[in-house]
Amino acid sequence: MSGETRDEIPTQSPSHHPPTGRLPAVFDLAFLTDVEDVTELILVRHGEQDIAGFPNAPVGDAIDPPLSARGNKQAEAVGLRFSTQHVDVVYSSNLERAHETGHQIARHHGLEPIVLEDLREVEVFRDIHPTGSRSTSSAVSCSSASASGC
Repeated sequence: MSGETRDEIPTQSPSHHPPTGRLPAVFDLAFLTDVEDVTELILVRHGEQDIAGFPNAPVGDAIDPPLSARGNKQAEAVGLRFSTQHVDVVYSSNLERAHETGHQIARHHGLEPIVLEDLREVEVFRDIHPTGSRSTSSAVSCSSASASGC
């Protein structure tokens, strides 16, 4: 085992220390700090969304609104932030605001975001009709005899 005993934690080569100049600590090893050829996953939240008439807008308008003017600037800023870094792939949910934010990152690398529907957030408003009323499939009816269950 090239000089290691079974009780020793393997470390990086002595010539490669973290930028602090100290020896790697247990968290450096656990999180692969400064280890080359490790896939890095970076999660980016979409920019601010534009919901016309918020907070009094119909609930349906809040499901997939576009980016606001400020959200577009935020998306452009995060795109610039990653423009000088190596990016192999950009994934996005199918929501307009997330896709546009992903596009702003991807465009600097000649990429298009790959849409994965599973990246959507938990849809707490999924069963609410865009007008704000519940759809008939999710309506709950209660009789006076079973009011305690409502």
